[in-house]
Amino acid sequence: MGRRGAGAGGVGKVLLDMTTALIGLIAFTLAGLIAYGLCLVAVKARFGLDRVSERSNHAVPTPRTGGVMILVSLTAAVFALMPAGLVEREAFALLGLTAFAGGIGIIDDFIPLPPSFKLAAQFVLAVLASIMLGPISAVPIPFVGWMDIPSLAGMALAVFWIVSLMNVVNFMDGLHGLVGTFAIVAIAAVLNIAGGAFWPLLATQGAVLGFLFCNVFRGRIFLGDTGSLAIGFMIAAAPLLAGDGTQGFWVMPLIALPLIVDVALTLVRRARRGANLTQAHREHLYQRLRAQGWSHQAVALSVASSVLIAYVLVLAMGPFANLSASFYWIGAGLIILAWASVMALMGITKPSAPNTLERPLR
Repeated sequence: MGRRGAGAGGVGKVLLDMTTALIGLIAFTLAGLIAYGLCLVAVKARFGLDRVSERSNHAVPTPRTGGVMILVSLTAAVFALMPAGLVEREAFALLGLTAFAGGIGIIDDFIPLPPSFKLAAQFVLAVLASIMLGPISAVPIPFVGWMDIPSLAGMALAVFWIVSLMNVVNFMDGLHGLVGTFAIVAIAAVLNIAGGAFWPLLATQGAVLGFLFCNVFRGRIFLGDTGSLAIGFMIAAAPLLAGDGTQGFWVMPLIALPLIVDVALTLVRRARRGANLTQAHREHLYQRLRAQGWSHQAVALSVASSVLIAYVLVLAMGPFANLSASFYWIGAGLIILAWASVMALMGITKPSAPNTLERPLR
């Protein structure tokens, strides 16, 4: 009798798991379809156009409301997940804060904000995230190990990380598919460490994928600051859900290294010659490759391949990094080397050519 009951319980658990997975996949598909449909509507209605300027590389005004459509479709997917109890408290906190990030972007897309105000709003958001989602609990020190840090220091580090990555993603949002493909890989990297946010994060992937179908090939719509800030925040903050006592948070800095290094090198170059760091420009390495004659898709694919290599290295070296912090930094070095090799190969093999206007580069 006891064995029969145990067997029935096992069958019930399998059915429950299958039902949960089905609902999650439905939410994923729903988010993608809604995002794709809304993006098509925005393109047809020419809603929220990004005008052509001297910094632009697109020939015609193009909607920059893709981020809005992603947030709307994600909201619909969350409502589909809620009746099944697949949105836990920590996921609500992450989603609410992501909406806050998107709100900053919406305002900036339609009423450009002063850089100081925009940065202050991001700082407030990051502080809230460090309080609601948890601080960083440990740091990898080479030749020493994983060192626990006080909560206040962990909160300060989390704030710095979130604000930094939000701006990195915002700066790198300039080619068809670049940020979208990065988001797909980055979210995949944190799905299993983000606890109760698994299904909402998966739905986010679906929404981004729906947007990409309207963006990556012909660039019919942009993410806008709404999308880049919301995606940047979610990718930065989700690893905080890994919780105290784990090193799961540190997966994301490695995944994002190809983007971080591009932005860091560009800022250093501009700072050395006294340029205004808050002024819009076209000096990122990915922009230089585009000006050299590479297509949007080729450059975006090169960055995405670097991020994918980073993901593979994280999977391969993760167990060793958990044992020794030095392996973490070895992994970081290998990722930078892989990214630099991909970028150098593109720079060497593609002959310089006039940059023809193409829809669109922001």
